[in-house]
Amino acid sequence: MADEVMRGSGEIRELSIGANDAAADTSAATEEQLAVSQEISDSSYGLAKLAEDLQQELSRFRV
Repeated sequence: MADEVMRGSGEIRELSIGANDAAADTSAATEEQLAVSQEISDSSYGLAKLAEDLQQELSRFRV
């Protein structure tokens, strides 16, 4: 009986370590995704600003 408890305890420990590793991997992937999303947002803002500036410059011309 004690051997079974020890084996079960070891299995639970291994599963726990695996779950912790998976959580760490998920956390790292989430951080990367957040960084990429921020870069996209920054690029979109920059592009919108350039479009606005271009629109202002083009408004000077009359056809």
